[in-house]
Amino acid sequence: MTAASVAEAVRLHTIPSVADHLGTSVDTVYRLIHDGAIRTVDIGRDGRSRFRVRADHLQEFIDARTGR
Repeated sequence: MTAASVAEAVRLHTIPSVADHLGTSVDTVYRLIHDGAIRTVDIGRDGRSRFRVRADHLQEFIDARTGR
């Protein structure tokens, strides 16, 4: 894996960004997260959740649904 591909893999997307990328609603993205279909990183602190989605995890979700 090259340095550029590693950097892209760890790029984090916000939930609204994921919704926009998938052409769906934020509520749908949260449902997919809750169902375990999209993995997240919790960057929250002080007991507050703040989810982000790694670029490679988003791509895995897309690939799994496109038969790649």
